[in-house]
Amino acid sequence: MNETEAFLAEGERWLDDASFQLEIAQVAAPVREELIERARSLIAETGESPTKLFGWPREWAEEQIAERRSQGLPAAVPDPSASWRDVPVLGMYLASAFAVVFLLVALVEEGWGLDYDLRLLGFPVAGGVMVMTALTVWEKTLSRRPFGAAAAAGAGILICGSLLVGLLVTWISEHPGPQAGAWHLGLLVLACALAGKVLDTLLPEKKPPAWRTPRDDEEWLGVLAGVLRLRADMPEQRVRTIVAEAQGHAVEAGSTLQEEFGRPEDYAAQFPTDQTNRTRRAAWGYSAMAALWTFLALPPDGSWRQGILALLWACLAAWEWRQVRRAAAPPAAG
Repeated sequence: MNETEAFLAEGERWLDDASFQLEIAQVAAPVREELIERARSLIAETGESPTKLFGWPREWAEEQIAERRSQGLPAAVPDPSASWRDVPVLGMYLASAFAVVFLLVALVEEGWGLDYDLRLLGFPVAGGVMVMTALTVWEKTLSRRPFGAAAAAGAGILICGSLLVGLLVTWISEHPGPQAGAWHLGLLVLACALAGKVLDTLLPEKKPPAWRTPRDDEEWLGVLAGVLRLRADMPEQRVRTIVAEAQGHAVEAGSTLQEEFGRPEDYAAQFPTDQTNRTRRAAWGYSAMAALWTFLALPPDGSWRQGILALLWACLAAWEWRQVRRAAAPPAAG
């Protein structure tokens, strides 16, 4: 590789790293592309190493975001809520993953001689769609309501779906149908993945809202609260405090919240993610899964495989609770 090729390769690596830093900072795709293209042009014009010209990618990304905020320009992704388009598209991809798991378990337990009702192939599909529906309901509810309401809505979808699946399993066991083998599960893996790809191509993307859509104060505060819950993983009390402080500041200034702070998404971006709250939620989730698999592993119907899964979930829960405890511990005296 000659000197020119090495310079170009270094530049592309730096730009890729910078784009990644902007993406994890939740900078919207149009803004991200604009900033990266501007940096690429400057690198080409000056012939300087991007590290010498801009510094490390993370530092450069933080500077660009801060500069846009100081100028009142939008940066963050406009809409924090999930899209219903995700349900069929990601649901099919998730169904393919479920089918892979079912196939591996079937091969371990029964081998290629597995024999089951053909209609049971619908359960990975139902599971994938059900999980994505629950996640979408969770995110859409959390963008407008407190954590408890979102958790109840998502759990309600999962519980209702699980009951329906249980009823269908009972009905199929009482009314046998055509038989299928392990190779049918292999075909299902490919079919679901292909269906996800096709749906991703055919279904239209949701048109993003305008960057500068005027909002009245009530809508502005609602969007701010939703972004803080979804992106920053903040507890409800902290969300209410930030919302009240913003509202009070605007009242004192005698202006609207949009005029005073700009877009609520960008205003929310200045608050860091509450890692402790995020870890605590993960710990509760892992603990619930450990309890569920422990119950399933109990005799007389339990198995050692379910016991291993319960142990794995328990290990994950223990790790997360340890992180929560460390975060809550007072700093050591210097």
